[in-house]
Amino acid sequence: MVMAIADELKSGGMLEWEPYCLIRAADTNQEKMREFYKVLHSGGDKVKSAFYSRLEKHEPSLFRDLGKS
Repeated sequence: MVMAIADELKSGGMLEWEPYCLIRAADTNQEKMREFYKVLHSGGDKVKSAFYSRLEKHEPSLFRDLGKS
């Protein structure tokens, strides 16, 4: 669901065109997430919070699994 999250952040003005293109161009989901983490690291709390809420929305089972840890 990496691209779904990237699309939402881009449409919300929290992801610029160039990083979005780098995420999109990555071959695997793992590579896409590596590019995404670069954006999150430099994006500040607002972008990190938006990413977190989108991740929770698109990957609810991940959050359930993490809650069991």
